[in-house]
Amino acid sequence: MDLLDGLLKTGSALAIVLALVVLAALGARRWLVPVLGAAGARQSVRLVSSLALGGRRNVLVLDVQGRTLVVGATAQSLTLLTEFTEHHAATVPVAAPVMPDVGVVR
Repeated sequence: MDLLDGLLKTGSALAIVLALVVLAALGARRWLVPVLGAAGARQSVRLVSSLALGGRRNVLVLDVQGRTLVVGATAQSLTLLTEFTEHHAATVPVAAPVMPDVGVVR
């Protein structure tokens, strides 16, 4: 019976701690998010796509409040390459994989 009592006490203590963690998370979400300005809820800058050029150099396509920016990024600097004021759907074409025709046995 001692083992069963110990398991029961441990399980109930764990349930209480988990309930307190959930209540703390809900409270933080309710009261801290409006205070901090809901920075996580709305993003004003969104990465649309990126292309690595090698040597820690990248070309980034960013959506900044309805404007599309193409930015060159290196380890030391960021350079605006071009800007689209109209909203263009930035898509990166991806070639479909081609299966080589090598020795098909029928």
